[in-house]
Amino acid sequence: MIKMKVKHLLLIILVLLIVAFLGFAYLFYREQQDNLKFQSVAVNQENKIIYYGPQEDPFSWPVGIAVHKGQIYIADANRHRIRIFTPEWRLVKNIGHYGKKKGELGYPVGIAVNSEGEIFVSEVVNNRIQVFSPEGAFKSFFPQRKVDIKSPTAIAIDKSDNVLVFDRGDHFIKVFDRTGKLLFKFGGPGSSPGQLKFAMGIAVLPNGNICVSDSGNRRIQFFDKQGKFLAQFAGGTDGLNGFALPRGIAAINNEKVAVVDALARRVLEISRKKDAWESKILGKDFVVPDGAFYADGRLYVADRGDNSVAVIGRVR
Repeated sequence: MIKMKVKHLLLIILVLLIVAFLGFAYLFYREQQDNLKFQSVAVNQENKIIYYGPQEDPFSWPVGIAVHKGQIYIADANRHRIRIFTPEWRLVKNIGHYGKKKGELGYPVGIAVNSEGEIFVSEVVNNRIQVFSPEGAFKSFFPQRKVDIKSPTAIAIDKSDNVLVFDRGDHFIKVFDRTGKLLFKFGGPGSSPGQLKFAMGIAVLPNGNICVSDSGNRRIQFFDKQGKFLAQFAGGTDGLNGFALPRGIAAINNEKVAVVDALARRVLEISRKKDAWESKILGKDFVVPDGAFYADGRLYVADRGDNSVAVIGRVR
C-alpha cells in the first residue's frame, strides 16, 4: 500500500515537473518571438552587415541617416517617419507619420542630431524642417524665418550646433545657428568652382571644413568653415575614379571622406595628400545607395533601393 502511494506521489511529481518545463519552454518561446519583433533582420555580406529593420516592420526607402551617442537615426522616407535604434539595432521608437501638421512628416530625406540630442528633419513633400526633442516630441519648425528656406534636402550639424542645409529652391547651402538665425550662405546655381547643382550630401570635417556632394555636377567640393571654396574632385573617366551620381557623403577625418555613388552602386573613399587625390572602393553591390554617416570606425549607408542599411566596419 505504501509502495503504491510512493509510486503515485512520484508520478504526480514527474507530471508536475513536465508541465513546469513545458510552461517555461512556452514562455521562453513567446519571449523570443516578442524580441524578434523589435530586433533587426541582418545579413552578413563580405565587409558589411546589412540590416532590413524589424521583422514585422521593415524599412521602406531609407534615405537619410545619422548616428548620435551610439543611437542610429534613419529617415524612413516611404513610411514618412524617423526610426531610432540602439547600437544593437533594437528599435527604440518611431517618430511621425504622413501629414502636414506639426509633428507629422511628408517624405523625410535629411536628418541630423545636435549635441543636445535634438533631431532635425528635412521633408521633401512639405518643404520644411522640423525639430524634435531627444524623446521624439515636436519642438519647432526651423529656421526662424520661413522665407529663408524654400525646399530643404541635405542637412548637417557642426560642432557648434550650427545647422547646414542645402536648399534646392535656389541651390545655396545655408548656415543657421541653433536658434534658426541665418548666419551666411554659399554656393548658388551653376557648374563653376564653388557653385552647386542639386547637392544631395553635406558633411562637416573635424576641423570645421565642409564637404559637399555636388550631385548635379557629378563632383564633390570642399569649402572652409566660412563657405569659401577650397577644392573639388570630379574623378576621371576610367570608371573607378569618376562619379556616376554622388549623393550621401560622410567625413572620416580631415583628409578622407566617403562618397555614395548611387548609380554606380558603390561607396568610394576619397582622400587628398598634398596635391594628389586618391580613391578606393569601400563597398559595392548596393542597389540604390543614398545617405551616409561615419561614426567610431563604421560607415553607415542607407540603401533605399534595397530597403536596408549597410554597416561597413574597420573604416579609418
